[in-house]
Amino acid sequence: MNIRCIGGEHFGKMFMVGTLGIVALFGVMPGVRAQEGECPAPDAYFTRTPASGYVPLTVDFINNSENLSRCMWNFGDGSSSSELNPIHTFEIPGSFTVRLVVYNECNDYDIYQELVEVTCDELSASFEMSTATGEAPLEVTFTNTSTNADTWYWDFGDGNGSNEWSPTHTYNTSGIVTARLDVYNLCGDYISYSVDIEVVCIPALAYFEASSTEGDAPVEVTFTNYSGHADYLSWDFGDGGWSEDWSPTYTYYSPGTYTVRLSIERYCDGSNSTYEIPIVVRCDPPVRQFRRDPYQRFSAAGS
Repeated sequence: MNIRCIGGEHFGKMFMVGTLGIVALFGVMPGVRAQEGECPAPDAYFTRTPASGYVPLTVDFINNSENLSRCMWNFGDGSSSSELNPIHTFEIPGSFTVRLVVYNECNDYDIYQELVEVTCDELSASFEMSTATGEAPLEVTFTNTSTNADTWYWDFGDGNGSNEWSPTHTYNTSGIVTARLDVYNLCGDYISYSVDIEVVCIPALAYFEASSTEGDAPVEVTFTNYSGHADYLSWDFGDGGWSEDWSPTYTYYSPGTYTVRLSIERYCDGSNSTYEIPIVVRCDPPVRQFRRDPYQRFSAAGS
């Protein structure tokens, strides 16, 4: 639609009533019309390429107006320009009325406007996973393969989430969980994609062997831990000593019978297990003292 509004022979700021309101928008201040023929009337016109497309849309505007000394553009999205042939990027979707006001040297003006349609490309949600099943703790890397998404959110199904594009998450609890990706665009469209993940937990099972189970004090014992799938462990050596090492070495200095207990726990299912063996520590036997009789006589063999 081509709309012309030529200023007349009067002073002051003009406010148009109607759909444009362009004079109020640009603050047009018409001057006194010069002698007829001295200032050719301005003729506003422009082309835009492209006229429509997907956000973000960059448009080239070519000013083909005649008899102009200056111009002002309003792109309809809150932005403006005084360049002759501007390039503008529309960052949000919508239907924008682009207006060009051109002035001649007598400050007469003419207005031309066109629409620019900015839409959103088709939205899709999808992702790939490094694994869909495994033993806890299970680390999964999610690769986002969605298209045309402006914002997104991950729900890992275990009470945790992320707004990273391609996050990595660790599952510590057994069970089947649903990982979901929600994607959105600037047009308000929304779509989601989800996949089930199975997290397996092997229950705790404690077992160990001792390098020695009895001996004379002091007794040094090395305990070799053969337990499987322990997230937490604790040793009780039966004499008040303890350790959280995997395979500790311990020395008993006092005689007695001690029960050594290994306790382990799994976080993924809350299971626990214990295993114990006795260690017997004896006193050193007394050393017999021999005393030689100074009056004892020895004779040579055969005498």
